[in-house]
Amino acid sequence: MTERISNICRLEYAPVSAINTFIEASEGHLLIDASWTEIPIIPGATLSVRKSHTKAGRLYESSFSAMLRSKLDLHQIVIIRITLDKDETQYIIGDPDLPVRLDETVSIRQKPISFSHQSWHFPWIFAGEPEEVESEPDPEPEPEPEPDPVPLTISYELSEWESEPDFIDANVRIYANEVLKLEQFGNGTGTVNVFQGDTIRIQYSYLDIAEGSPESPFLQLLIDSVLIDSQPVSIPGTGTFNHSFEIDSNKEILVRAVDLG
Repeated sequence: MTERISNICRLEYAPVSAINTFIEASEGHLLIDASWTEIPIIPGATLSVRKSHTKAGRLYESSFSAMLRSKLDLHQIVIIRITLDKDETQYIIGDPDLPVRLDETVSIRQKPISFSHQSWHFPWIFAGEPEEVESEPDPEPEPEPEPDPVPLTISYELSEWESEPDFIDANVRIYANEVLKLEQFGNGTGTVNVFQGDTIRIQYSYLDIAEGSPESPFLQLLIDSVLIDSQPVSIPGTGTFNHSFEIDSNKEILVRAVDLG
């Protein structure tokens, strides 16, 4: 893989012997206390970083080339700081253990400078001098703990219609967040414990009944004495109905079979 960094506006070096502090502040970022000297380059310098895989791990080879404005004649081992004009990011190449050696060629018309450097990591990002690093901001306050859920109660009643020898069958299931909390077949009453904000689903149904006396049979759902739904009953036949809501207070639920004829 080759990553190309262009628009280099400044090239600087610091002799390894003059580096006072060289600390990895965070992954990929360095704090350096050193004296930097600018190398006079002509716009158009390039840096390419090639990554390869070796038996010892990943290897990054940085190759730099530029043209000088004047003769430099630098023979020290150094670390290099490269500044980009796009976002002023500064990259560091080399370290006290693996320094950089510059190659300078002098001719009548051109004064090129270049170097090649191998390392086990991508070029560092310069994070400033140790005293320039801002103190860590105060940690964010921990969020307030979620309040305990408010317990609520659903009181239910299931009522079938009966007129000897005939009756209208009725059944009910109550779900909280799609978890079955109650299953009632035939007449009965009771309570179901839930929590505020739960999604409640009332499923009410009837099964086959023999033909008989009901003239206008219905299956009804009432919540807090308010009629929510009224479904006609087919004789013979079956039917299943559902009603869902988010519970915010205690509720009274009645599922009943009636003859409205």
